Amino acid sequence: MVLAKDYLSKSINAKASYLDRAGILEEVHSTPSFTVYAILSASVINGYIAGATLYIDSNNNLIADQSEFTGYYSDDNGYFSFDSTHSGAIIAAGGINTDTKLTNQLALFAALEASVISPFTTLIYAYSLEYGTSIPNVETQVQQRLKVQEDVDLLHFDPY
Repeated sequence: MVLAKDYLSKSINAKASYLDRAGILEEVHSTPSFTVYAILSASVINGYIAGATLYIDSNNNLIADQSEFTGYYSDDNGYFSFDSTHSGAIIAAGGINTDTKLTNQLALFAALEASVISPFTTLIYAYSLEYGTSIPNVETQVQQRLKVQEDVDLLHFDPY
């Protein structure tokens, strides 16, 4: 079952209906209710960023507030995976660029549906938030203005 992100952190009950062997309609209900979690997994890239601190920007201020810290970091290859009941952009701050061995000085952002957090996703998310435009519309605008082929999905593009 896939639920929209509007259901994050809400409790839901499941109900299944079926016909038994005698053709009688039966129902099964879940008890107790359960909380909906998002499974977040992505790679932090500007070169891969190892050890980036991960936040979920619940208040949409594009700042990695301490109260939004997830308790997770990207691994040695820039990858992370965890579940959360929060919604908002994923923020990756700090860490080490695995190509240059330099400290990452940028805060990078991405919408929850992205599988990479990169300068592209940062631009797309920030523009979307600032102007109230949908992520797909902004992605199309960025592709056109930067002359990126439209079949390159910037929310999932990993050049490495």
